[in-house]
Amino acid sequence: MDIPVEEELLKNLTLNSPETDIQAPLVTSQPAAAAISNGNLSASVPLLMPSMKKSWHEHVSQDLRIHLVHKLVQAIFPAPDPAVLLDIRSVNLVAYSCEVEGNIYESANSRVEYYQLLAEKIYNIQKEMEERRRSKCQSRS
Repeated sequence: MDIPVEEELLKNLTLNSPETDIQAPLVTSQPAAAAISNGNLSASVPLLMPSMKKSWHEHVSQDLRIHLVHKLVQAIFPAPDPAVLLDIRSVNLVAYSCEVEGNIYESANSRVEYYQLLAEKIYNIQKEMEERRRSKCQSRS
């Protein structure tokens, strides 16, 4: 199966964000959090379905959309420890990322534009996180 260049780039995208120092109690009663921590995002990602179906939507699988939601989550909070994903804020982060992806999915007019908008969003998130980290470091100095 031939994978378009844009899709391949997005699948291989590495996200480097500053490390965070969030420490919070873990929430274990959330089924979505358990699915996330097991690496089963498909069971926990409630993808938004567009109000109007566009022809290019049939060329974007649910698995790819879930993968891209995961990339958004990683851009905002790259948690190396899966247990961190049990935190209620991580569950909320996945919900937020699903909403962002859904809005982009619905507003884009082509698959290429969808990929472009998602890549721009990820870039802007990383840039903002880097700026926050820099300002936090400067305020400590």
